[in-house]
Amino acid sequence: MLSQHATQHSFARHALAFFAFVIPTLMVGFGWKYGLFRSEYEALQMHRRDISMVLAFGSLFIQAAFWAFVCARLSARGFLRRSVSLFLLACPVGWSFGVCMVGAKHVMTSVPDFVVLESGFTVVMYLVVCPLMSAAYIHSPAAGRQRRGDPLRS
Repeated sequence: MLSQHATQHSFARHALAFFAFVIPTLMVGFGWKYGLFRSEYEALQMHRRDISMVLAFGSLFIQAAFWAFVCARLSARGFLRRSVSLFLLACPVGWSFGVCMVGAKHVMTSVPDFVVLESGFTVVMYLVVCPLMSAAYIHSPAAGRQRRGDPLRS
């Protein structure tokens, strides 16, 4: 059974991973869609003026919780392997939902332009969030010494 300290420590890591997905996704998304490529997205004529923020944030939070859960299961692999593994898993899944499904069924002026724009966004977003989420599960040397009862613990 986990101690209260271990449970709090685990919750903190999951919360860090969750926010490591949410915050950069919002920053990259707004910068990409309303900054760098605003005119290209407007030309697609696909975005609603009355966006449902409940659905948008609900989707974002579900994804963040799911990928934090997955990332935690990859934690024994080390930072770089965990980051790459998460990217290789999350990016194609995100691409299939965010690009393929949207491109297949939403009205827009150019599906090929949408696929290029959203594919670029998806790759950049996961290149940013996967290492950040992975960093939430790095075990510090001090934490390892505390678990082993090392007298040099800090």
